[in-house]
Amino acid sequence: MSRDGPAEKPPSLAVVEAVAAKNGVDPTDLECLLADVIDPTALDKLFEPMSKHERRSGVVKFRFCGRDVTVWADGSVDVR
Repeated sequence: MSRDGPAEKPPSLAVVEAVAAKNGVDPTDLECLLADVIDPTALDKLFEPMSKHERRSGVVKFRFCGRDVTVWADGSVDVR
């Protein structure tokens, strides 16, 4: 299991970086496009702060580049 903690980067970027790290490649060398499995803009919007409050709950799970990916509302990403 590889779980990156909450980050300041958009979830879409965190997913690409986490999957690339798990696969041992540079993010630009991934053979898959995130947009082929999930809308990156929608993923980022789903977890952006609401007004003055951060989202404290919510999770999205999907497969990307042969990996099971879980993204939590706090920005954490789990790649298996």
